[in-house]
Amino acid sequence: MALTMELYGTPASRLDSFVAQWLQPHREQKEELLEAVWTVQKFLREEHFEGDCGLDQKVRVLKVLKVGSFGNGTALRNSLEVDLVVFLSCFHSFQQEAKHHRAILNLMRKKLWYCQDLLALGLEDVEIVQGVPDALVFTIQTRGTEEPITVTIVPAYRALEPSVSNSQPQPEVYVSVIEAHGYPGNFSPSFSELQRNFVKHRPTKLKSLLRLVKHWYLQNVEALDPRGRTLLHLAVSLGHLESARVLLRHKADVTKENREGWTVLHEAVSTGDPEMVYTVLQHRDYHNTSMALEGVPELLQKILEAPDFYVQMKWEFTSWGKPQNPREPPDGHSACDRTKGNRRVETNQQTPAQQDTVLINQHQQFTQAWWVKAKLIHKRPVMWAVGLDMPGL
Repeated sequence: MALTMELYGTPASRLDSFVAQWLQPHREQKEELLEAVWTVQKFLREEHFEGDCGLDQKVRVLKVLKVGSFGNGTALRNSLEVDLVVFLSCFHSFQQEAKHHRAILNLMRKKLWYCQDLLALGLEDVEIVQGVPDALVFTIQTRGTEEPITVTIVPAYRALEPSVSNSQPQPEVYVSVIEAHGYPGNFSPSFSELQRNFVKHRPTKLKSLLRLVKHWYLQNVEALDPRGRTLLHLAVSLGHLESARVLLRHKADVTKENREGWTVLHEAVSTGDPEMVYTVLQHRDYHNTSMALEGVPELLQKILEAPDFYVQMKWEFTSWGKPQNPREPPDGHSACDRTKGNRRVETNQQTPAQQDTVLINQHQQFTQAWWVKAKLIHKRPVMWAVGLDMPGL
């Protein structure tokens, strides 16, 4: 907040000095970051990705491109996030990329754990993150200061020839994008060279302006107006779909409520725009799933370490709307018996389960049950339940 007040009190003639003093990364930090990123790039270029992922050839990396703030030279100080686009030899069209994107991510995730150089940098938190498009995300550390760096890798089809990376692509490229019928934004990494070069070769003053905008955004993304609305509330309620996507992509809180109790989803439904509703739902469900799964490893470990136990649960349903699932859920019960290392779960719905994970997996399935009231979609909150098969909307 002190830095924000400092910015508001800075005259226009002094803004360059403000950016240099407060927002530009230190040289030492930048060098350490580049060294860590070079290790990741070395892994990608030297590794031949091959495996059971529906491809009949060895997958080679054609080029690794640094994108985002780190790639175009507008990163903020103490921002240790790196985005890399990886152009692969196995993608010969946008359709092929869409078909094999997830499989390649899984293959890369497995290969990471065999890279000794990355393990030496404290490789951890490796996961495939759902987004537009899906990406491989992990954390490593700088060698000297051991600061955590978040690395995001996105595999992509190299749609642009090297000779046109700084000029306008051929019309056929855009035709092929349209014919691929992908979700909006899924193929944008294929054009990341154009995006990066547009900023990278611009004057320093433009980069300083971008840093100021990013700084302002980080300070105000969750700020509230007099009615308790965030920037995301306003973008959605005014029907600005692209603005909403940008805010969601930069981790604006999709669960916030305004002073009247309206969520971002309520605002989206009120616009009558199905695409806006779908966009908000996609990010909200991803957020809810991420929060729910965050504690799963610890829960599993606790169950493994626990002594023998027996738990029996019972629940009753009282709902004011008809479930989306055509089967009306009956009252249920569940029993879990864990003795001498054997785990067994019995329910009156006869759900088969032989592992501890049933306690969590069934909980995840159950919390995806939906009820409808009027024209608004609600999710019924349930803390713990085992044994029902009610897939989500």
